[in-house]
Formats: sequence, C-alpha cells, structure tokens
Amino acid sequence: DIKKDLKFSPSDKVEVTVGNSATVTVSGGTIPYAVASGDAKVATATVDKSTITIKGVAKGTATITVTDKGKKNSGKITVTVKEEGLTFDKKTLEVEESKEAVVTVSGGTAPYAAESKDAAVASAIVNDDKITVKGLKAGTTTITVTDKDKKNSGTVTVTVK
Repeated sequence: DIKKDLKFSPSDKVEVTVGNSATVTVSGGTIPYAVASGDAKVATATVDKSTITIKGVAKGTATITVTDKGKKNSGKITVTVKEEGLTFDKKTLEVEESKEAVVTVSGGTAPYAAESKDAAVASAIVNDDKITVKGLKAGTTTITVTDKDKKNSGTVTVTVK
C-alpha cells in the first residue's frame, strides 16, 4: 500500500525551458529515492540523494513519479516545458577559423551573457543584442545565451570550418 507522503520543495509544479534544468528537493519517506518520467520526450529526471534534477527536452507537459526505498511512499511532480525564452535571427552559424559572425538575440531582459560550451572552438562576445562569435579552430560547439537574472536562455549551434 503506497502512501502519498513525499513532499517537494519549492513545489510539485515545475516550469523549465527546453534544454534547461530545474531542481526540486524531496523530503519524507526513506532514501534512496527513484524517479521516472511519464514522457521522457518532454522531460527527464535524475535523483542524487534528495535532489531531483529535471531537464526540459521538448515543449509539453510530463509527470515525474518519485518513489522511496521499498516503494512505500510516492509523489508526483508536474513539469511544464516551454520553448526557449530567447530567440535568435540564426539558430545555426557557420564561421571560418579566425573569422567572426554576428547573431542577434531577442526576448528576455538585457543585459545578455553568452558562453561557449567549447571555448577552444569558438568564443562569444556580447554587445547589446548582438553576439559576436569568433571561430578559433575547426569543430562544432554551442553558444548558450542567458538574459538578466538568467530567467531566459537560448542556444546557437556554431560550426567552425
């Protein structure tokens, strides 16, 4: 007989954008906890001790079911995944080594920040709503752009030739 005694903080309702994660702390029941997504195409979940990390995969809604040791207690987290909050005039960018390309960001609240997943392949410099991407060596990387307070984000795929 499963009891619904697990509690979630800050809430059992989570909003996350595609490609980003949110964390929820679970309490009650007995460690170890297990998590399962009702729709892994929309959201996935992992658990480390009492911290659940929920990752948005695609726009939609999914339910994460959490159970404790022996499945004596369970709980559900409703996840709403939204499209990225920031949009770009180009989602993919091709740039030659030691050359630059510019992508324009819109949405969210300035100032923006940009970070290259692989700084050896490409760098990104922000100037107002323009992100200047410099090709450093052949390869592919992702530039993640966040707005003020990191409330919205978006990604641009960069291929350096």
